[in-house]
Amino acid sequence: MEKNEHKRDGFRSRSGFIIACIGSAVGMGNIWRFPMLVSTWGGLTFLLPYFIFVILIASTGVIEEFALGRAGGAGPMGSFGKCTELRYGRRRIGERIGYIPILGSLALAIGYTCVMGWIFKYTFMAFSGDMLAMGQDMDKIVGTFNSTASSWGANVWIIIAVVVSFAIMSFGIAGGIERANKVMMPVLFVLFLVQGFWLAFHAENRFCTLVGIGIMAQIAWQVFCNIAVVTNTLPNTGISLPFFSSGGTSLILLLAEMGVMVNIGRNGERARQERKRAYDEREARRREKTIVLDTARRARTES
Repeated sequence: MEKNEHKRDGFRSRSGFIIACIGSAVGMGNIWRFPMLVSTWGGLTFLLPYFIFVILIASTGVIEEFALGRAGGAGPMGSFGKCTELRYGRRRIGERIGYIPILGSLALAIGYTCVMGWIFKYTFMAFSGDMLAMGQDMDKIVGTFNSTASSWGANVWIIIAVVVSFAIMSFGIAGGIERANKVMMPVLFVLFLVQGFWLAFHAENRFCTLVGIGIMAQIAWQVFCNIAVVTNTLPNTGISLPFFSSGGTSLILLLAEMGVMVNIGRNGERARQERKRAYDEREARRREKTIVLDTARRARTES
């Protein structure tokens, strides 16, 4: 008798799984809270324990979660239920424990939906020119964000975020999540590189521009190699990055390069403000001189 087994949806490729993991790792904590904590706690004194705990959690909790899901072949309720059934002979206890990660994921989904609404709104503002119009006016920037984060500031955009998320999820893991991440994550890297080159070309002097271009070119090559190896476009052996990946120093060098780019961007912005201030002062003196000359010319004419 033939058995009709339901085939579970899953990732079709190793590259899709890795890219999806990278996308899920770029969370609100890494975007907003992480830079603030690094600045507050002195940089390296915070990064050392941070990386230690990242390694400990990744080598225990994350791998344990993957192993549990693979062994159970189900979601949190089914996997925990299988564990308690094997251990104590009672499946219901594990299924109740499985409610905890489900409720946690629901709470995260609620928060991320609001953030997605903000992202859609600011993306629209970027294309419409409203963000460029704000310039460096912090009152406008803060006021815009406060109005967006208010009770009725982004309801339409949150609805759009929910609709887009539902559309992606409706195609399943392989057709939805994997395919969306294969598009959005490379776009994220491209935007990062474009922003880095923009900072380099707007540096305060030519030396900083050349340094910034060199750093971003090296990062672009490294990103290309990593993505190419993950997607099996290039072989995972025989591709060396001398002076950059020897002995696992790639991460240390990348952090140092990011620090250099942050300083190039900060100094470039300061230089632009100083040039704008000097230009405004020259224009003000020129207008005053013009007014004085016009007054003297009228006085000579009247006399």
